[in-house]
Amino acid sequence: MGSGLAAFLLGPSAWTGALFAQVLSPAATDRTSALPPKILCGLRMTLRREDIPVDRPTIIWADIVTLEGRLETKGHSFGITARQLNFAQNALIDTSGPEASPSFPAGDKASLGINQGDNGRNGDNGGQGAYAGSVLLIADTILGEISVFAPGGDGGDAQSGGDGAKGATAPPQPKKCRPGIQGGAGGRGGLAGKPGDGGPGARVQIYSSRNADSTPEFNVEGGKAGAQASHGNPGEGGDGGRGGEISYTLEPSSRN
Repeated sequence: MGSGLAAFLLGPSAWTGALFAQVLSPAATDRTSALPPKILCGLRMTLRREDIPVDRPTIIWADIVTLEGRLETKGHSFGITARQLNFAQNALIDTSGPEASPSFPAGDKASLGINQGDNGRNGDNGGQGAYAGSVLLIADTILGEISVFAPGGDGGDAQSGGDGAKGATAPPQPKKCRPGIQGGAGGRGGLAGKPGDGGPGARVQIYSSRNADSTPEFNVEGGKAGAQASHGNPGEGGDGGRGGEISYTLEPSSRN
């Protein structure tokens, strides 16, 4: 084992603390937490889903660490330093970014025009996809299949624009023998919101003096953009006004 790695495994020295601070800081993931990292220490530790918090980063110091099942952090960073790190069968570190908010259901529309001829409201934008949490693994020996799932969160789906309101009904024609007045124009449909961008995938760093049993499997892709939405429909034109009254005079015939 190299001298640098050996120094790291001796405990949370200033050097190790600085490295963890670099990888697990909010600046590294653009994911802030009001809570300090959860630090777990021990000789032999077996970690499962229920042992990992989902509201803050996690740092683990131990002689031997065994991971079992899917360990989810909901986008927070995750770090382990150990002499031996074991990935049990089907073990997976999941720091993927959570779902974006807001994200609108398909067909969801902004509010319609209220009064006659009002424009529909523009749709709201989908939320930005969340960043995935960084992963730092440091161990003299890593056994089992290393598997890390750390893609960015998908962007939120956009909201469709609201439909325009029907135009105003025209008043009756006040002048006799004139056509009715044209009804008011319908309101414009609101513009669709913009879908949210996908969040960036995580930074994953692994330091080990001895190779694992297999090639590590990583997913650190960026999240997908949210779905597009439709613009609102324009409102119908208003009803035309009633035509002017018909006026006529009957004159007696000149024939006898």
